[in-house]
Amino acid sequence: MSPAYNYELFWRILNPMSELSAEEKQRMNVVFVVCGGVKVTSDELFEYAQILDRVAEVEKEWEVIRNGTEICVQK
Repeated sequence: MSPAYNYELFWRILNPMSELSAEEKQRMNVVFVVCGGVKVTSDELFEYAQILDRVAEVEKEWEVIRNGTEICVQK
C-alpha cells in the first residue's frame, strides 16, 4: 500500500514518462488489491509500526523493485 500513500512512488511505479498521452494518463485506473491479515493482532500491528518507525529514522529512502528495475524514493 506504500504507493497509495506516497505520491512520488506512485507515479514512479506507473511510469508517467511512458508513451501514453496526457489524456490517456488522466483516464488510467489503479486498483489496489488488499487481502490477508486475518490472523494479525492489533499488538502485532503496533509492533510492526514501531519497527518501521525505527527503520525510517535510519534509512532515508524506500527501495522498490518494479519489473526488475530498482527505484529509490525519499521517505
